Amino acid sequence: MTLNERDLAAVPESILSRLRNTRRAWILIHRRPDPDTIGAAIAVAELIIAMGGDAEVIADEPLSIIEGSSSLPALEAGPDPVRIMAPDRVFMVDCASDERTGGLLARHAATLAAVPVSIIDHHPADHATIDDESWVDATAAAACEMAVMVALRLGVGMDRPRFVRAAAAGLITDSGAFGHPSVKGRTLRAGAALIDAGAPIADTIRWAFRTSSIARMRLHARAIARMRLLAGGRVAFVRIRAADYAATAAGPEDAEGIANRAIEGAGVEIALMVADMTDGTLRLSARSHPGTSARSVAQAVGGGGHEQAAGATLSEKDLPLLLRAARAAVSA
Repeated sequence: MTLNERDLAAVPESILSRLRNTRRAWILIHRRPDPDTIGAAIAVAELIIAMGGDAEVIADEPLSIIEGSSSLPALEAGPDPVRIMAPDRVFMVDCASDERTGGLLARHAATLAAVPVSIIDHHPADHATIDDESWVDATAAAACEMAVMVALRLGVGMDRPRFVRAAAAGLITDSGAFGHPSVKGRTLRAGAALIDAGAPIADTIRWAFRTSSIARMRLHARAIARMRLLAGGRVAFVRIRAADYAATAAGPEDAEGIANRAIEGAGVEIALMVADMTDGTLRLSARSHPGTSARSVAQAVGGGGHEQAAGATLSEKDLPLLLRAARAAVSA
């Protein structure tokens, strides 16, 4: 079964109008991008192009989705726009603040001074300062789920292989291969629509969850071996330092997924992974089971996200507060 009328009615007419009427778009993604923000950006660009417009993905840093097989999408985008110099609209996908983009709006303030900004995001947050014709749906498991809904409402995109592959990559990764608590019937119906359109679901799941470099595997093994259990085993805490990258020939990007492994521990209600980043900051990845809020713990140190999957950028001095918040969350 594909998405039904009730599903599609959730898409605001205003965002459809904005997409139809955009001729030249910048599409901004969040810093330290994951497949959902990249996939949603590709998807939105494909929709605009399919309707006769032009679109460029703008990133804080060079990035790519590395192809795990020939059927997966690849995207390379640089930090400076070189093609579309005068956009008539900016779309922020999978993020809602300039801080999340790495300061792209501020960096290009002269170009964007009179350009309206619309958001397509599934993270609960305060969007009051951004264009009121944006679309924020915290019930969606992924921004790419929303992109599929938009495509079906517009009647374009599902016949474009790049849209289908990109949306599938984002939907599968952000939903945990349809296994996260955020998954609803609508998420599965969006996945079914992509399968019907030719999405390589098995290849994408293998690429996202069953393929790792040896360095990444060694880093994960080292991390789990040193995992600390706090609050009677209800809090799992993993600290990744620069020395761990050196010892395993891994990098900060390889720490992704460690919190997902830690939350699998019997009796663990919330898992925290804190990793050194190359810019001197620390990155938190928090995962929890229903009934314990990863988001509230991340918010305690200035972060946010979903109830069961959240994150933050923090410093060493924030760690005592982080651990107090985690203990409070499992005691609530």
